[in-house]
Order: sequence, then structure tokens, then C-alpha cells
Amino acid sequence: MAFNRRTPAPDNEQVTRAKNVSSTGVCFVTSQIMSVGEVIEILMELPQRVTGAKAILRKFTGRIAHIDPNPGLPGYSSIGVQLLYGEAFQKPRMRAAAAR
Repeated sequence: MAFNRRTPAPDNEQVTRAKNVSSTGVCFVTSQIMSVGEVIEILMELPQRVTGAKAILRKFTGRIAHIDPNPGLPGYSSIGVQLLYGEAFQKPRMRAAAAR
């Protein structure tokens, strides 16, 4: 799973693992300082056991609903995100591979 904050900073994509995923949200741990209400983009691969077919890559827009300190990892927080909407996502192909 990767998330991207909607800030003007270049290279603001962060990679992490989802702790918990449901049909309406996702929870993950990060050391990034975030705010409740902040809108983020999440890129997540849904495995075959979830889709019932092949694994797919989805891009979601979500809103941070809650932030909880993570006592097991000082400096890290658990971030709960409400998924607002999602769409299929395909990795950009390399120009050299596309030209073949």
C-alpha cells in the first residue's frame, strides 16, 4: 500500500502496510505527521482472496478519520482513513517497453 498526501511537495509518496482494511476504510501506521480531516490518495493492491479473481491495483481518495498514538512504536501513529471513492489503476508503462 502507498499513500500520497495532497501537498505541493515533490516525492511525497510513502509506502506502508495496511493494518486493517474494510469496505469503507483502511488503517495503517506511519511516522508522518497528519491531521484529522486531511484528504489523501491511497494506492492499494487488492489480492485474489479479496477480489475472487486476479489481484487488482486500486487508487482511492480518502479522508483521515482518526489518529491514534502507537505505543509499541514511539513516533508512529495509527491512521484511520475513510475511503470516499476509488477507481481502477494501472501502472504507467515504460516508454521503451511501449515502443516495442
